[in-house]
Amino acid sequence: MLKLRENRSILQKSVIFLFIFVFIVAFLLFLTHIYIKPNRFFDRMPFLLYIGFAIIIVVFFSFMIFELDNENKRLLKFRFLSENSIKIILMIIMSITIFIPPISFTTTVIDWNQVGIFNYFRAISFLIGCLFLPGANLFKIFFPKNTLHKRFKVESFIVKITLYPLLSLMYLGIFVLILDQIGILVRELFILILFLSILGLFFIDLIIQKMRDNNIEINIVEIKISKYTLIILVIALAVILISLGIQINAKYLVGSDSWGGISSAK
Repeated sequence: MLKLRENRSILQKSVIFLFIFVFIVAFLLFLTHIYIKPNRFFDRMPFLLYIGFAIIIVVFFSFMIFELDNENKRLLKFRFLSENSIKIILMIIMSITIFIPPISFTTTVIDWNQVGIFNYFRAISFLIGCLFLPGANLFKIFFPKNTLHKRFKVESFIVKITLYPLLSLMYLGIFVLILDQIGILVRELFILILFLSILGLFFIDLIIQKMRDNNIEINIVEIKISKYTLIILVIALAVILISLGIQINAKYLVGSDSWGGISSAK
């Protein structure tokens, strides 16, 4: 009897796997022949885009068939740097890379042959720092005892990596708008002023944390990933792959140079 149940379970899982596989193949064929090829969006097959859609389909059917919402179990556990540790390290890296000379070619076009490895390092460190630090500092200042993650039943770091870039972009947008209205939005001084504003916000955050008797130290914390969180991370990975597939293969569906579509965002 027990062996019969095991065989039935194996057969059931095999049928489910076959159904999901056939659905993925059918959907990708439909996407290719009905939408992509007739519109000539891609010169070659966008494998990253297909992988992204396949991941989303697998997550959707897994959620529906295996009832992943019954219990939010902890699936993974690992150790990583604490939030204050990440902020301090990012601020140190930005403070060092600010001294790397930028590329000065023209105001509109960059000769990519002049971009060296240190310039890439400077660009990456500032992109990550600008997207993370202002939002992290503002969130810590105004919401020191945040419990939003409990309402969504996910780990706190998921809420933070979602909100921090949004808060950072909002801060950067308002800051640039103020500089533009004042009339000091000068290209040569913009990076320095922006860096000093992030540095000032960073120290304000540390001072307020100290006033609240919070320990400010570089340490390691334990991060747990639950079922809900894993689903969110996998879907986010799928969206990234889809976006990369569009960018690499179709260049945002712009037939000519991409500069023609983004020049107004200078």
